[in-house]
Amino acid sequence: MNGLSPFPVSLFLTLLLSIPSLLRSQETAPLPAHPLAEKLLVVYNRNLPASESLAKHYAQLRKIPPERVLALDCSLGESISRQAFQKEISAPINRYLLEKKWIERQPGLLNISGHNFKVQRAVRNQIWAIALIHGIPLKIEEDSSLKPEMPISSALQHNRASVDSELSTLPIEGLPRSGLITNSFFSDQSPHAFSQNDANQMILVCRLDAPTPEIVRRMMDDAVATEKLELTGRVHLDARGIQDPASGYKLGDDWIDQAARIARTAGLETTLDNVEATVPETALWDQTALYFGWYASHLNGPMARPGFRFRRGAVAYHIHSFSADTLRSTTQNWAGPLLAKGASATMGSVYEPYLRFTPDPAIFLRSLVTGYTFAESAYQSQLALSWTITMIGDPLYRPFPRHYTENVKLAEKQQSPDYPWLLLRTARRVSSNLDPAPVKLEKLAQISRLAKDSPVFQEGYADILRELKADPNLAVQAYENAFRQADSPLNKIRAYLKLADTYAAQGETAKAIACYETLMAQLPAESRFHQVPQIALDYSSKVGWQNLSPALSSQLSPVQEKKPTEPATESGLPAPPAFKPSVSGGGLKPAVSP
Repeated sequence: MNGLSPFPVSLFLTLLLSIPSLLRSQETAPLPAHPLAEKLLVVYNRNLPASESLAKHYAQLRKIPPERVLALDCSLGESISRQAFQKEISAPINRYLLEKKWIERQPGLLNISGHNFKVQRAVRNQIWAIALIHGIPLKIEEDSSLKPEMPISSALQHNRASVDSELSTLPIEGLPRSGLITNSFFSDQSPHAFSQNDANQMILVCRLDAPTPEIVRRMMDDAVATEKLELTGRVHLDARGIQDPASGYKLGDDWIDQAARIARTAGLETTLDNVEATVPETALWDQTALYFGWYASHLNGPMARPGFRFRRGAVAYHIHSFSADTLRSTTQNWAGPLLAKGASATMGSVYEPYLRFTPDPAIFLRSLVTGYTFAESAYQSQLALSWTITMIGDPLYRPFPRHYTENVKLAEKQQSPDYPWLLLRTARRVSSNLDPAPVKLEKLAQISRLAKDSPVFQEGYADILRELKADPNLAVQAYENAFRQADSPLNKIRAYLKLADTYAAQGETAKAIACYETLMAQLPAESRFHQVPQIALDYSSKVGWQNLSPALSSQLSPVQEKKPTEPATESGLPAPPAFKPSVSGGGLKPAVSP
C-alpha cells in the first residue's frame, strides 16, 4: 500500500466510530446476488451478431439462465415506428412471458386523470426487470394517425417515447398511448426496494447500450468489478445558479443542490459549481465517480478534454432535452459521449421530456448511496412512464452495495488502491458528527496516520482541516504532502492552488505567490492551461503585490490549445442522423401541467 500504516483498521473503526455492525462481524461476506437477478429478462437483437455476444456475456456475468435470454428479430435502426415496436419488440416479449407462465393478467378498470380505461392488469408477474442489449431500437417515432384517448395538455399529447419507458408498462394492457403514465414506483420521500406489488404494475427496463459493443462490454465488466468494493472518487455537480424562485427552471438547480447535500452527508468528496455557464474545460476535475449537471447540447467542459476518463464504475447524468437523441456517437449529445469517456451508467431523453418529467438526480443519488440497484434508483427518480426517458446501464449494478465501513475493512485486507478514498470518506463522516472539535481533530489525525502517503487523502484531509478552522499549519503540511505525492500534474496544481488560498487567508502574500511561481516553474504548460498565471495576477492585483517573478509575469495569458478530434468508432450499426432538435433552440422546457 505504498507505505500505508499496518494499524488494524477494524479495531480503529470500532474505537473511533463505535459502529455496532463492526463488532458483530470480523469478515466481510461476499456480495450475494441481488433478488432482481432472479427475475430479470435479457433481450437482444438476433440480427446483430454483437448483440447476441453481449447478451451471452452479460448473462454469464450475472448468472442469468438461458431461458431468460430472449432473441428478437427487429430493426437495426435507433428509431422504430409504433407499429413496428408493437410487432417486433412488445408483442414478442409479451408472448414469451405468457408462454413461460411468468405473467398472468385479469380484466379491470383503471382511472387515469378522471377517465376509466378497461385494462388487463397483472396479478402475477415474475419478470421484474429487463435488460435491453445494444442493437435493440432506442426510440418510438410519433404516429400522427393516433388521437389522444382523453383530454390532456397539448404539450403532452405525443405518443412518441423511448422503447425502454414504453416497455416498462408491459404488465398493464390497454393503457392510453398518448401522453404519460404516472410512475407508481416514484418516491420523493424515502427509497424502498422494488416489490411484487410494484412488478404487477411496471417493469424496470434498462438498456446496456453505447456507441460501440466494446464500450458496452466494458460497462458490464466495470459494474461487476466496482461492486467488489464500492464506487470511489469525486462527485462533480454543475448547477446554473438560478435564484429566481418563479423561474420554471429553478427546479433543476434545486435537484442538483439537494444532490450535493446528499453526497456530502454520505462523506463523498463533492464539488458544486453554481455559475450559469457550464463548468469550463480548464476546471481541475479528475477522478470523477459521479457527475450531475445541466445545461448544454453536447458534452463539454473538463469532460471534453482528450485525456479525461471517469473512474471505473462512474455514473454520470446531464439534464438536456435530447441528451440521448442517439447512443451511437461519441461526440453528439451527452449519453453516448459520457459512456465513451468511461462512465458505466447514465440516463437521458430521446425526445423533449419537460423538466419535471426528467429523472431527479437527488432522488437518484439518495437511492444509489443507500445501496439500491441502478434500475431501482433510476426509476424511483422518474415521475413518468410511457415517456421519453431511457436508463442506460446494468439494471443490477449497485455502486454502493454495502455499508462503507465494511468496505474500509475489506479494502485494508485486500491492500486496495481504493483504501485511501474510503479512509477519506470515513474522515468526512467524522468531521460532520457532533463531537467537540478537539475530539474530531484527534480522530482525524489517527485516520491521517493510516493514509499518510496518499495524495488523495492528504488533499481531502487538508480541506477538512480548513473547514473545521483548525491550525492552518496542519492544512499547510497536508497540502505539501499531497503535492509531493501527487501522481499527475492536475493533482499537483489543485493541491498548490489550495495551499496558496490557505496562505492568502492568513495574509501570507509572499508564500501564496511562491506557490503560483512553483507551479509555473515545474509545470509551465499545464499551469497556463489551467489559468494559474491569471489566478496569480488577479491575486497580486488585489493585494497590491509588485514583485512577480519574470517567469510568472511573462505568462499571464492562459494557453488556448485546440483539442484533437476523437476518432470515429465502428459499431456495426447505422450511423446516427444529424442532430435535429424538435424544439427550437434545443432548449429544455420547464414543467407543464398534465
